[in-house]
Amino acid sequence: MPLATPTGKVKSHKRIALKLPKDLSDTDAAFAVVLTALKGAGVDSGIVALANESVHSLAAGWVPLLGTARNDMTLTDGAQRFADSLKHAGDSAGMMWDLPLRDRALSTDIPPIALSLSDTALDGAVVTVTLGAKPALFCDVSRLSASAAKLLKERIETACKAYSKAKTLNDVWALPANELNTQQEVWNATQQAYDPMTIHTAFEAQVDATPDATALVFETETLSYAALNHRANRLAHTLRAMGAKPGT
Repeated sequence: MPLATPTGKVKSHKRIALKLPKDLSDTDAAFAVVLTALKGAGVDSGIVALANESVHSLAAGWVPLLGTARNDMTLTDGAQRFADSLKHAGDSAGMMWDLPLRDRALSTDIPPIALSLSDTALDGAVVTVTLGAKPALFCDVSRLSASAAKLLKERIETACKAYSKAKTLNDVWALPANELNTQQEVWNATQQAYDPMTIHTAFEAQVDATPDATALVFETETLSYAALNHRANRLAHTLRAMGAKPGT
């Protein structure tokens, strides 16, 4: 999870209420959450944890849930595949903690993002999104900063709001207004005040400031600003001796 930090020493969950459209089903809301997670990580498939009640002392409190968001998939196709995966995971009796001892290709490491149909965070996950009557985002504050949690909350709410009118998977992952403004306006505010000067004047100023710094590299040859300036002056004197002047 890009926004998270390595495992903290003290786990502490903070509950942040989510404002989701009332007409959005839990399945569609869960798919919107998974799309947000996948797109935010820059991948088109991944595993999230679906919290469930352990039926045995050796059973884990979650089952793996596959999410897919390929560019060639329609929203309808993606939603149907996710709904099938969600039903299959929900019908599962659970996963035993000792599975990796039988098959080393398996892992019981809890994915950073979890989904739950109850108002309880999954211990071990960085974030747990709970759905139902009171949707919320539970964050492990030892691994997720307040600003990152706020950003994730806004991304989830924006995705769920866009879901009903979306036609493609990319339509669902719409950036929140604040984040979009940051990318388009704040990060692009690169105007700087400077004094107009010619290129050769600016170069000579750089020569004075960092004469020994590397200015040019060509194959195996490297020239500092001072060396390049010396060669440029020699060339200028040669051209003048040959009759070169402004306008020629």
